[in-house]
Amino acid sequence: MDPCITGEISPDCLKIYVETAVKCLAAEGKDRPSMEDVFASLERALKFQESDCVFLKMLLDGFFVEQ
Repeated sequence: MDPCITGEISPDCLKIYVETAVKCLAAEGKDRPSMEDVFASLERALKFQESDCVFLKMLLDGFFVEQ
């Protein structure tokens, strides 16, 4: 992973994003995903990103501090 984005993007989000982009580059149009499929994939990637951000924020805010 590019060190400039390490810690900025969820690895699961990045994986979905890259897989979607690669599928869009298929030589034959019939092998490329529909815009509906692209949208669904990017929505799923966003959900991973948002859930990881919430988890990281809780860690930073001390939510998981042992008592």
